[in-house]
Amino acid sequence: MLRRAMRFLLFTLLVLMAGAAFAQAPLLPPITAPSAISPTLPNQAAAPAPAAAVAAPVTAADMRAVMEQRCLVCHNAQMQQKNVALHTPELLKQQALSVYQQVSVLKLMPMNNATQITDAERDLVRRWWEAGAPVR
Repeated sequence: MLRRAMRFLLFTLLVLMAGAAFAQAPLLPPITAPSAISPTLPNQAAAPAPAAAVAAPVTAADMRAVMEQRCLVCHNAQMQQKNVALHTPELLKQQALSVYQQVSVLKLMPMNNATQITDAERDLVRRWWEAGAPVR
């Protein structure tokens, strides 16, 4: 009995000591201002951005091509999965926020990626939304 009580006291003491040490240690490193972080070494010049990094603006025709290939299989005039139709420019404009969220942000559509949408096409949808979701 005495042995069990001693073990319990020792264990409690170790837990309390560990807790005290843990409480004094910072959980996260201090946050520095973004301007203090340098992406290059001090004696290096920053490399120019590659031409491919500057994406061309998304046109309604670009978006239409992605929609026809990836979305209109399930969201057309005849079949409106989850009561969403995207077969006209007006319907696409009406559902623009949902399209952006489901395709680019959450990556839930197409369901189970049934139409094999690519990351580049998801990025195109994101840029389309950021450009104001033009449909004409």
